[in-house]
Amino acid sequence: MHESCGHCGQNNLMTQLRTNYWIVLGNAIVKTVIRECLVCRRLSRHPVVQVMAELPSDQLCPDEPPFTNTGSDCFGPFLVKQGRSTVKRWGAIFTCLTSRAVHLEVIDTMEQDSFVNAIRRFVARRGPIKRMWSGNGTNIVTMERELREALQCFNEGEIRDILSIRGAEWNFHPPHASHFSGTTDETLCTLFCEVEAVVNSQPLTKINDNLNCPAPLTPNMILTFKGSPDPFTSTCKKGMYVKR
Repeated sequence: MHESCGHCGQNNLMTQLRTNYWIVLGNAIVKTVIRECLVCRRLSRHPVVQVMAELPSDQLCPDEPPFTNTGSDCFGPFLVKQGRSTVKRWGAIFTCLTSRAVHLEVIDTMEQDSFVNAIRRFVARRGPIKRMWSGNGTNIVTMERELREALQCFNEGEIRDILSIRGAEWNFHPPHASHFSGTTDETLCTLFCEVEAVVNSQPLTKINDNLNCPAPLTPNMILTFKGSPDPFTSTCKKGMYVKR
């Protein structure tokens, strides 16, 4: 279950298990499974512990709808098949600064128009926003030179104007201020949606061994007023090749 949920954390794993099973001393067993998982041990290592500044006011608006204040960033590229050719695709991530929910979009090219279209799709599906925070080009966390150079070519003024028409404000993070973010083509789109669902299933509250403990709150509950979807990812390589 831990692997099928994308190597999720303790609260998330306990939440998924509770939908079908009641395990005696489940938290202790879950901690052991995660502690002995080599993938999690490798991914959870941090070279340094950064001292966080105070949270911006945009992250402390509990009465606003999800994605009213949003952070955005780009990542990639990914190589995908298109007919007989191999083309590059990028990703755009939008995160709600209050609920920590995420929304993922596939970007065909790292041109400004493609990024603006991703914003338009995001607003169409998630509703209007008031403020958008974005990495400032060279400050984006990536080792991809191509991505950094493409982001530097974006006309910040034009993007601001497009969003201002919709009543939204565009802001760029100051340099080195990491606390401001906190945080085939069809197959790639599907993967992004599945990753989005896994991240949005992460519990925001603790779960304990009390039988009467309510289900923990997740970003998916805030977005859909429903629970998180069942695990759907697979670590088996069978069926991952060619057109399958």
